Amino acid sequence: MYDGMRDGLERAMRAAQGKTHVLRVGMVNANHEDLRPLFDAFEARHPTSDVKFRYVNFGDPFGPLRAGAVDVQIVWLPVRETDLTVGPVVYIEPVVLAMGTGHRLAGRRSVCYEDLADEVVMGGAKPDYWRDVLVPRHTPSGRSIPIGPTATSSAEMISLLNNGEAVSPVHAHAVGADLAHGH
Repeated sequence: MYDGMRDGLERAMRAAQGKTHVLRVGMVNANHEDLRPLFDAFEARHPTSDVKFRYVNFGDPFGPLRAGAVDVQIVWLPVRETDLTVGPVVYIEPVVLAMGTGHRLAGRRSVCYEDLADEVVMGGAKPDYWRDVLVPRHTPSGRSIPIGPTATSSAEMISLLNNGEAVSPVHAHAVGADLAHGH
């Protein structure tokens, strides 16, 4: 009953602003401001539409899309889900290594995949093929890369990184987002 009333109030407020449609955009990352020009262009072309963002947990990244909780979703590539259609690439960014400020690698200007053989790397992203793309099971020289504790959200990652329990490859937008605080 509460949800119905809240939805009704939101529809009434949008209608008062001339907005009659909502595009619910699911995002695994918290970098919607980086994509603001894309969403502003959408709203300019569709003046009766309003874009609303929904956080999608990277432990179940496709669940909200499959359940209809979001209309479209911006996710990491690759997507190898046979029931989903991949649209255009909207954002490309490098991968960086997140770690606590006291970590032995924190002062270095760069690290490479060989360095990960001497670290515990965080796991948790689903599907498993995302993990394999970000962190291969072995370094280029063949050394094993150990996978440690799992996290399914940025909040979980922060404590594991700050405690020095693991390092984690992340997409570069995290440098300016909430994950970067303390890393």
